[in-house]
Amino acid sequence: LIAHTYFEFPGPDSGWQLHEADIRHFIREQSGCYDFILIDLEEQQYSPPWLTETAFLEDCHRALTPSGVLTLNLIPDGPNNYAGALASIRQVFDRQTLCLPNADHDNQLVMAFRELPDLQQLDTTIRQAASQWGLPFGSFLKTLKANNPAGSGVF
Repeated sequence: LIAHTYFEFPGPDSGWQLHEADIRHFIREQSGCYDFILIDLEEQQYSPPWLTETAFLEDCHRALTPSGVLTLNLIPDGPNNYAGALASIRQVFDRQTLCLPNADHDNQLVMAFRELPDLQQLDTTIRQAASQWGLPFGSFLKTLKANNPAGSGVF
């Protein structure tokens, strides 16, 4: 109910699934099931250290379909913690990552791709997603390109 009421989580007819469980135990049991995993949590106002440990990230990697994406909302406890967290994510996901900073907050979204996305279809995908969700994906893409220079992961 909270996800639908406060976070506009799509309804049951959307095909999206919402699982209420300890993600560490739940994700370990999955294999090749999910196109998209979003993890947005905090402990004492920061991302818990286990969130970017290799074993957990490998479980997430295994749970994704070949074209799947893991999105983590990271709230690091300082720049060194962010650098270490990002290094762990990039190691498990073969540097196939994008970072989307939030200028108004200390958190960053990190998207980790099981396989590189098809950049040839990106403009079409962005337009479709913006139409479907009513979000400014075009401006998100500009921010992604500005913060993820060529050779840093996906671009």
